[in-house]
Amino acid sequence: MTPLAGGVAQPHETDHDNAELRNLFRECKAETQERPTEDVEYGQASDDTDRHCQQYFFNPLKNSANLFHDAEPAVCNGLVPADNQSTATHASALSVSFRAAELSDAAAIWELVVESKVLDPNSRYCYLLLCRDFSDTCVVACRGSEVVGFVTAYRPPEQPEVVFVWQIGIAKSARRQGLAKRLLHSLVSVPACKEVRFLQATVTPSNEASRGLFESFAEDLDVPCRIRQGFTAEMFDPGEPTNMMEVFAELESEVRSYCRSFPTVFTKAQGHQMWDERGNEYIDFFAGAGSLNYGHNNPKLKEPLLKYIESDGVTHSLDMATTAKREFLQTFNRLVLGPRNMDYKVMFPGPTGTNAVEAALKVARMVTGRPNVMAFTNAFHGMTLGSLALTGNGSKRDAAGVTLTDVTRMPYHGYMGSELDTIDLLEQHLKNTSSGVDLPAALILETVQAEGGVNVSTNPWLRRLQELLKRYEILLIVDDIQVGCGRTGPFFSFESAGLEPDIICLSKSLSGYGVPFAVTLLRPELDVLEPGKHNGTFRGHNLAFVTATAALKNYWAKGELSDDVKRRGQIVRNSLRETAENYGGNVRGRGLIQGLEFRDKDAASEVSREAFERGLIIETSGPQDEVLKVLPPLTISDNALQHGLEIIAESVEAALGAVAEGTDREVGAENWKSRRLLLRSDRMGFSLHDTTIHAGTTTEMHYQNHLEAVYCIEGKGTVTLVDSGEVFEIEAGTVYALDLNDRHILKAEETMRMVCVFNPPLVGPESHDEKGPALSAEDVTAYERNGFHHSQTLFSQDEAEGFLAEAKELAAEVTGPKPGVVIEPGSNAVRSLFRLHRTSDTFRAVAQDPRLVNIARQLLGSEVYVYQSRINFKPAFDGKEFFWHSDFETWHIEDGMPRMRAVSVSISLTDSNEFNGPLMVVPGSHKHYVRCVGATPENHFEKSLKKQEYGVPSQEAMRELVDRGGIVAPKGPPGSGLFFECNLMHGSSGNLSPYPRTNLFIVYNSVENGVHDPYGGTPARPEFLSERDVTPEVFQVVKESQADVLQNKIPVENPMGQALLGKTPGDKVLLSGPEGDIEFSVLEVNQEHLMAQAKNGSTVTVNYTGRLEDGSVFDETQNKEPLRFVLGKDRLIKGFEQAVVGMSPGDSKTVKLPPEDAYGQKRDEMMVSVDRGKIPQDVQPQVGQRVELKQQDGSPIGATVTEVTDSTIVVDANHPLAGHSLTFDISMVEVS
Repeated sequence: MTPLAGGVAQPHETDHDNAELRNLFRECKAETQERPTEDVEYGQASDDTDRHCQQYFFNPLKNSANLFHDAEPAVCNGLVPADNQSTATHASALSVSFRAAELSDAAAIWELVVESKVLDPNSRYCYLLLCRDFSDTCVVACRGSEVVGFVTAYRPPEQPEVVFVWQIGIAKSARRQGLAKRLLHSLVSVPACKEVRFLQATVTPSNEASRGLFESFAEDLDVPCRIRQGFTAEMFDPGEPTNMMEVFAELESEVRSYCRSFPTVFTKAQGHQMWDERGNEYIDFFAGAGSLNYGHNNPKLKEPLLKYIESDGVTHSLDMATTAKREFLQTFNRLVLGPRNMDYKVMFPGPTGTNAVEAALKVARMVTGRPNVMAFTNAFHGMTLGSLALTGNGSKRDAAGVTLTDVTRMPYHGYMGSELDTIDLLEQHLKNTSSGVDLPAALILETVQAEGGVNVSTNPWLRRLQELLKRYEILLIVDDIQVGCGRTGPFFSFESAGLEPDIICLSKSLSGYGVPFAVTLLRPELDVLEPGKHNGTFRGHNLAFVTATAALKNYWAKGELSDDVKRRGQIVRNSLRETAENYGGNVRGRGLIQGLEFRDKDAASEVSREAFERGLIIETSGPQDEVLKVLPPLTISDNALQHGLEIIAESVEAALGAVAEGTDREVGAENWKSRRLLLRSDRMGFSLHDTTIHAGTTTEMHYQNHLEAVYCIEGKGTVTLVDSGEVFEIEAGTVYALDLNDRHILKAEETMRMVCVFNPPLVGPESHDEKGPALSAEDVTAYERNGFHHSQTLFSQDEAEGFLAEAKELAAEVTGPKPGVVIEPGSNAVRSLFRLHRTSDTFRAVAQDPRLVNIARQLLGSEVYVYQSRINFKPAFDGKEFFWHSDFETWHIEDGMPRMRAVSVSISLTDSNEFNGPLMVVPGSHKHYVRCVGATPENHFEKSLKKQEYGVPSQEAMRELVDRGGIVAPKGPPGSGLFFECNLMHGSSGNLSPYPRTNLFIVYNSVENGVHDPYGGTPARPEFLSERDVTPEVFQVVKESQADVLQNKIPVENPMGQALLGKTPGDKVLLSGPEGDIEFSVLEVNQEHLMAQAKNGSTVTVNYTGRLEDGSVFDETQNKEPLRFVLGKDRLIKGFEQAVVGMSPGDSKTVKLPPEDAYGQKRDEMMVSVDRGKIPQDVQPQVGQRVELKQQDGSPIGATVTEVTDSTIVVDANHPLAGHSLTFDISMVEVS
């Protein structure tokens, strides 16, 4: 075997020049070690024992530093002496102490070996001997009193210059933090190794983790590492294997795969659980690669199978007729094909999925006479040659041994990015006779590419694909082998798209019991193969017929399973999305096949390994195994599902935290770089970073989950607080701190080097904006220009289907017209349902969804509340139109909305296409205010919601707007969404198509833009049309546990504090916390705080200054109405000062402020009185007195008097703009 390159690290201390020493090392030659050894174990299983072991020889370790002076333990706390370069890579490693093993450590070492699941346990007696008789060469790593790692070694008597490593073990909590290598460094530094010049170990060639450890150790010491064959299997009597995986390594082919990912021997399985022969229990999120949809050994399937076997039912029958086959065919037709109006012949091609695909190819080519077949990028269809030719995975195709022909590859949905429609590309290839693509016999499709990376196609894309294939008379083959049988919800994955495939391939969970079984479904006219043209010995697997029939009867006679799959799929998706947000990734899937793709292509495999260590079996998929694929049994309980998801979250944290926390890893971008020095793994409660901001660059930052303290070492620049606009100069020696709310911009005039401390520690991929803007800067610019933003993937298709089902249920409950319900003119059909965020838990959650709320917040620049919510139904063939209008002019002014600070979002719950009356918008029209034509009749809303006749622009105005901006009708699949400005012209035509259109419509208004009484003196519209409670819908308190949240004292400026403000004892308030809704009961209200209690008994205190339960200001010095100071239009004193310039005591005048509102409404006039005599003597302000600043719109700002002179009063504003001191001329103060 060719030796691997590598070396062993230079000694910690040396009496020789380094170059001299390295030359001396290179001259040394290793001797062969003849003693039987135990393989070195660390990190990855060595159970896949190769036929030959490799021995690692590390050249000389003479003069290594002695870390064990006088037998006292050496403590390593992550601090590195300046002269100790060899341990520099451990600068930020786990804080532990190293000492010689003692007899009392034997049990702890044994536990670590057993816990690892990959080390070969020796006898307990062996570990006692190692800790007693070999303690001088056995080292343990301790965190406090806990043993978290060990290395056992000995010095062969005939080779005193050698230390031989026996085993290395690390506790789960301390893995992937460099501890194994530090143990090796400690080992070669003990007094017993003072004369040692060589370190030896044995590693199986396939054990890459252990090999990597020793190679890295060699690189640390900068000396050669020599590898040679050590032991062969013939040197040891095979007998009964002592290693539980040894027999597989010795006897089974190298092609074995899954057992390498999950290196243990399983003995038992039931439902969602598996057990190995050591008694370890696992949750199965792999489900036999999708062949165990109903779980392991499902009793509902096992019982009829056992009865059939006990009755001597026919097991093998080729394709002869049996009672088992007959019952399956009848049941499949009655429960699956019949209810779906599907007319297909059932062909039994062989027992596996690839057999079903091969049969489909044979039929398609025979029927059409064309050899070419189209397949998609990232497809997987099987491992036999015909199926393999269709498969995209290069590593699979490489094993074919022959040229894989007669297949044309086309890009799958989204393969070329979101901007390019791959159906257009496919059509171009078919239409252009010079494209070089032969007209294919068929195109084979997976609606969800499971092995390809959980790539999901949309229903509109699928329908366009089917229409295109029909036009060119190309057969459509749907490979539903892995995602059929209920995996996505319906029995067939293509049902929601309305596809009518020519051929369907089924296998995997068709038997329901993990028994091999496959069918190829053919339209009757395609059933052309003559008898015997597709033979196979195992086409009549009667045991599979029995279990498949039982599965259909138990799970597909009704629709409960399909509903459960969709519901559980949403649970999985929500959990994965939270993980993706924390660590950077992408979630995709349908039903109970969901994928989590990481930015780091190696992360998914690492997470899978971590999950297995924690008792979860989960595999990866994708071209580079970059996607973690969640594939649990469909019948898994909610508790077990949640447990498995928690393990995934823990595993991601362990894996990605370790990936990002590498001690020699630098992260950064063009304008900055950061080296991580002290990390979460050091258990200090914070992380320490050495960060450089390059000169002439600007970086926007917002660490919403962390507190940050910064010390500038060198350089010069500024920090600008985005919210307040304050600018601070930064130079060498400057220290500043930022809290969770400080969005800030760092500008480097000179290159700045900074030491940054984060609490809690910063882990995972580093992002300067943790939460990130909901829309990119480019998106916002386009929105400001056009007045709308369209997203094709705002919600998943599964989510949209769930929303639609809820909407239909709500509509079905309607018995007639009532407030909040609009009926279609001329029918009893429901046209609209209003105020869903108050009447439906589902739509309340949608209204609070960060995917909507965060965009609304970003676009409106403030906290938001739901102003209106509704479902609109536009039925097929006769759905009515809605004329052009601006929501602001047509509706919101009637409600008394003062400004254009509202944004609407329309979420498609069905396809939105050019035929079914999609929403149309006029780009740029939001920049022009167009008055409605004519007067609005009283109670106009009662009719306008059915047919819009008033409150619409003139045709001339519309023509001019359209001439300027054109018309756009954004289309998309279910789950797509359109955000648009409240003044944007929009409308929709009638629906003459056979495709109904349903959308969820939500209007978000700024909390700073609450509605007043209508300006025209008309009565306010009902609250189901215009919500007047401006309480924000979403109260994200903190991201910690509820217990931690409820022990905090919340400032009144916090959204939760805002929600509780003004409540009185006994009031109930429902808030959304990190673990769901929390109901609070208000207990106590006084001058300083409000106290509320949750159902679990925990309390939360909201601190405020000077606010009583009625919102007024408490005056500590006088039991009278507090002083009220009048402010100008700019919220602070600026506008007031401008208004009274040049006035003298005794003067008074009326000040008219300039028009502010786009619709021409002027602000109220403001009377300015300048007369000191108007201040009653008994209410003269005192220092410390709480007062109230009354803004022009009537809203108060709390303040405290800080200074009083004969001529002025100075107050500090208690306001989100806190920190501004306002100085008032006493002669300009009045009591309002």
